[in-house]
Amino acid sequence: MTESEWQSLRLRAAEMEYDWHETFQALIEAACAAPALRALYPFTSHWTLRFSITTRPDLTVAGR
Repeated sequence: MTESEWQSLRLRAAEMEYDWHETFQALIEAACAAPALRALYPFTSHWTLRFSITTRPDLTVAGR
């Protein structure tokens, strides 16, 4: 499920039509390239990239 969420997040970032989409996409790609972050479940909240040690629906936020 984590890998699927990474793929979905990368696709959404690539298809955004906001002026700042390139910056957001670069953030997603950089996080995805880091093995320690890639092992975590990614999610966004108000355009902030966050990570969880569990998957939806019961997210356990990592790195607080």
